Amino acid sequence: MSVFRRIPGTIRKTTSSAMHLNSKSNAGASMGLNFSFTPSHESPSIENDYVVGDLIGQGSFASVWKATCRNSGEDFAMKSLLKHENTQWRKEVALCKRVQDDPHTKTSKVMQIRDVYESREEAFIVSDLCLGGDLLDWMIDDPEESVDEMRSLRMARNMLMAAESCHRAGLAHLDIKPENFCFRTKDSDSELVLVDFGSAEPFARAPYATTTGSYEKHLDDEVDLKRLVGTAKYISPECWDGRFSSRSDVWSIGVILYALLSNQLPFSIQEENELFKEPESVKPFLRNQMSQKGWEHVSDPVKSLVRNMLNPESAERASTTECLDMVNDLMN
Repeated sequence: MSVFRRIPGTIRKTTSSAMHLNSKSNAGASMGLNFSFTPSHESPSIENDYVVGDLIGQGSFASVWKATCRNSGEDFAMKSLLKHENTQWRKEVALCKRVQDDPHTKTSKVMQIRDVYESREEAFIVSDLCLGGDLLDWMIDDPEESVDEMRSLRMARNMLMAAESCHRAGLAHLDIKPENFCFRTKDSDSELVLVDFGSAEPFARAPYATTTGSYEKHLDDEVDLKRLVGTAKYISPECWDGRFSSRSDVWSIGVILYALLSNQLPFSIQEENELFKEPESVKPFLRNQMSQKGWEHVSDPVKSLVRNMLNPESAERASTTECLDMVNDLMN
């Protein structure tokens, strides 16, 4: 299920006095992150800059509201959260900004943070407003569309481009799932935007050292996880074992692509428990699954792509860049 449940038409104004997060904040410093944020509007209160409107969604620890910029009239999404219940919120903002601000990873396919405000008890994160709902809604509401091979490949390319941007900035998202991809508009060909960096972890600490430097040499590094993150249906085998790499995100996108093509998930929880203990059994299992009813419309090269993305051995799994090359070849 989505982190946020859909709540129609509820309206509330935020009344807390909010202090803008200082651009010299040292949040994330212990992780080797440079958390610098230059606000587009200097103000001690969010209500001086935005008109807070309808409640868009609500979860256990945060709410999302529509917020209209007083200067431009442009609509945004404002996430409000209680700091004592969301102790990692600064890290989430820092990692999202790390992707957003890196000169090598400019992309519209990752959530763009516009402003951050802070009061004694709350934090308010203003980001782009996506009007088309999330991918899970689309998969549930229009299941017949979910089996179209070309459209599934377009969505996979979009998701891979978003993940590649994260990887080029030296971090893995680690909670890639349909609920965390939102359609920017209500148009049928709208792009998907990757949101929610609450589970993201850096696999490389230092920023780009030179104009030609990159994190590519770290893409295969496996890093120990301090805690299990992600959503059970989409977690890679290595994450279950307490390790992750950039290719952990590839596994998650592979699960989504499998679901888009077949309208079902590749593994049940019981199958995961059994198969992940014997990784060599995953490949024949998937090959058998893809020979069953419901896969007739999927071409052999696309089936091969999915199996590559769902390779249980992370070192043998294709990277986001390699997967993008394969998807582009299939679409040409």
